[in-house]
Amino acid sequence: MRRLTKALLALLLGAVLPIARAQAPAAAPPAAVEAALAQWQRSKSGPEPQRSQALQQLGNAADQRVTEALMAELDRVGVEPPAAAVLQAIGRHPRGNIVPRLRAVLLHPDAGDPVRQAAAVAIGKQGTRGVDLLLDCANGDAGASNAVADAALQGLAAAHDERAWRGLAPMALKGGPAQQLRVLRMLEPVGDLDAVTRVRERLIDDRDPDVAALAWRQLVQTDHVGARDATSALLERLGAAPPPAARAELVTGLSLNLEPSLYGEF
Repeated sequence: MRRLTKALLALLLGAVLPIARAQAPAAAPPAAVEAALAQWQRSKSGPEPQRSQALQQLGNAADQRVTEALMAELDRVGVEPPAAAVLQAIGRHPRGNIVPRLRAVLLHPDAGDPVRQAAAVAIGKQGTRGVDLLLDCANGDAGASNAVADAALQGLAAAHDERAWRGLAPMALKGGPAQQLRVLRMLEPVGDLDAVTRVRERLIDDRDPDVAALAWRQLVQTDHVGARDATSALLERLGAAPPPAARAELVTGLSLNLEPSLYGEF
C-alpha cells in the first residue's frame, strides 16, 4: 500500500463518527399479561399519560388476547394520529395473521407519515409475509405511493431480518447520493451478509465521496479483505480534503483497522 503523508492524516483526523447499535425492546413476561389487560381496560378511555403507559405495557405482551385488544383499538382509531402509538405497540411482537389489516393502514391515502411509518415497522415484525409486502411496496408495487415506498424502507430496516436485509441492499444502488446514503445507513447493523457485502463493494467506487467512504468503512468494520485492499486507492481518490462526512468515515475506518504501512512516518 502507498504511504499516507502527515498532511493527509492530519486533515483526516479531524472527526470521528460514532457507530450506534440499536437494541430491541424486551418483552414483558407472560405473568404480566393479565395485569396489562386490566390496566388497559381502566386507562384506554382516560387521560394521558396513563393511557400511553397502559398501551406501552400492553404491547410488551405476546398473547392472543393482547393482540385482539390492540387490533380492536386500531380499528377504533383508524388512521388518525393516535394510531401511531397503537401500531408501535402492535409491532413489539409477531401477532399472527394481521398483515392484511396493517396493509390497509399503510396504503390508506389519509394516513400521515408517523402512522404510515409505524404501520410499516409493525408489518416488518410479522415475519415473511410482512417482509414480502414491504419489499413489494419499496419497489413501487402493490399500489404503493412514494410515501408508502419510503415508509417501507424504514420497515425493512427495522425488521432486523436476513430476508429484509437482502431485499433492502440493492436499493442502495438506486437513486442519487441521498438515497444511497440513507439505505447504507439502514444497513449499518448488517455484518458480512453476501448481498450487502456485494453492494458495499460496488459503492466503494461510487463517484460521491460520502457514499464511497461510508461503504468502505462498513466493509472495514466487517473485517472484509476487499476494504483493506481498496484503502490506498480510495484515500488517493478522495485526496487531502474530503468532505467532512467522508473524512469522518475514513478516520473511523482507519481507527478500526490500523495498518502500520498506511501511516508511514506519521
